[in-house]
Amino acid sequence: MDTDSAEESPAVARRSLIADRLRAGSLVLAGGVAANILVDWRSRPGGLAPVAWMYAVSLTLVVLVQLATRERRLVPSMVPFAAIVITLWNAVFCTYAAFAPVPIAALAAPSILVVMSAALFLPWGVRTQTCVATVCVLTYAAVAALTGRPLDLAGAYAMLSVGAAAVVSCVGAYLVEQRGRLIDEQTASLREMNRVMREAGVKKDEFLASVSHELRTPLNVVLGYIDLLLDHSFGPLEPAQRDVLHRITKNASNLSHLINDLIDLSRIEAGRLKVEIGRVDLNTLFTDLRGVMEVLLNGHDVTFTATVAPGCAWVQADPDRLKQIVSNLLVNAVKFTEHGTITLHAAAAPNTMVAISVADTGIGIPPAAHRAIFEPFRQVHDRSRRVPGAGIGLSISSRLAHLMGGSLEVASEAGEGSRFTLTVPAIVAENGAPPLRQVS
Repeated sequence: MDTDSAEESPAVARRSLIADRLRAGSLVLAGGVAANILVDWRSRPGGLAPVAWMYAVSLTLVVLVQLATRERRLVPSMVPFAAIVITLWNAVFCTYAAFAPVPIAALAAPSILVVMSAALFLPWGVRTQTCVATVCVLTYAAVAALTGRPLDLAGAYAMLSVGAAAVVSCVGAYLVEQRGRLIDEQTASLREMNRVMREAGVKKDEFLASVSHELRTPLNVVLGYIDLLLDHSFGPLEPAQRDVLHRITKNASNLSHLINDLIDLSRIEAGRLKVEIGRVDLNTLFTDLRGVMEVLLNGHDVTFTATVAPGCAWVQADPDRLKQIVSNLLVNAVKFTEHGTITLHAAAAPNTMVAISVADTGIGIPPAAHRAIFEPFRQVHDRSRRVPGAGIGLSISSRLAHLMGGSLEVASEAGEGSRFTLTVPAIVAENGAPPLRQVS
C-alpha cells in the first residue's frame, strides 16, 4: 500500500461510517413514523387524511437521506443536511400536535423520540446535537404556547420530559464523541507504531544482509586457505594437523551455511528473493542426496532409503532451492534420529502436485509445537539436547516452498518420529508441461 492510500484510508472509513449511521438512523426514525401511521389509521376518528401531509413529508425526508448517502462524496455535507431534516421533522410533529384535538402534553413522545434517536444514530457530535436538541425543545415550547392552551401539570411534565431528553441526548453525544476521539488517538498511535516497526524491520533486514555478506567473504578466504593446506600447497602435513584442519573445515562450513541462511532470510523478509522455476529430475536429485546422506550417517545406527514413485520423476521448481529444502529436512532428520530409519519418498499428490516426504523415527515433535517450528529462530526440542543450528532452516524452507507454488507441512507426535511433506507442482508429460515462470 502506498503512502497516499494509507493516509486516505481513515477519511474513507469515516465517510463510510457516517453514511451507514445516517442511513440506519433515518430508518429507525422512519420506523417511529410508521408506528404512528398505524396507530392513526386504526384509532384516529378522522382517519389519516388530516395528517397525511405530515407523514408524506416525513417519509420524503427519509427517502432524501437514503438517496443522498448512496454517494459517499456527499456524506460530509450530509451532516448539516441531516440536522436540518431532524429539526424539520420535529417541527412537523409539533405542528400536528398543535392541530390535534388532544392536549399537546400527550404528544410529547414524538419530540422525545426524534431527539433521542438523533443522538443515538446520527454521527454529528455534541455541538450539532446541542443545536438540534435546543431547536427541538424551543419548537415544542413555541407550539405549546401558540395553541393557547393553559399549561397544566401534565403540560409542565411534558416540557420537563422533552427538556430532560434533550439534556440526556447531549450528554450521550458528548460521551460518544469523547470515545471516538480516544479511538482516533489510539488508532493514530498504532499506525505510527506500525510505521516505526516497519522501518525498524527494514533496517534490521538491511543490517542482517550487510553483516552476513561481510562475514561470508573472510570466511570463504579461510576455507580457501584450508583447502590449500590440505592439498599440500605449502608442504606436507602431519596426521594430527590434517585432523585439526578437517575439524576447522567442518565448523567453518557450518558457519558458512548459517550465514547463507541469514542472507536468504533477510532477502525473503525484504521481498527481494526470487526463485527460477525449471524442470527438475527427482531421480537425479535423490541420487545426489544419497551420497550426502552416506557422509552424514557415517557412524550412525540409521538406515536411509530414497524412492520415487512411477510418474513422479519430474517437477516444476527451482533446482537449487528444491535441493536446499530437501537437504535441510534430511539434515534435521539426522540431528534428531539416533537409530532407526530415515525415508525420502516422492509420490503423486492431488491437484497435479508431487509430495516429497522425509520421514524419520526420531524424537518427534509435539502437536502444539508444529506451528512454532516454522517461525524464525525457534527451536522446540529439549534444551538438554545440544543441537547445532539457529532455528531458521524450516522457516526458510517453508517460505521457499510457497515461492515455488507449493507448501511444507509436518505430521509428528512426541517420541514417534516426524514426517515433513513438501509439495511442488508436477510435470505430467513433456508435451503437456505447464509453462515455466519466475516467482518473486
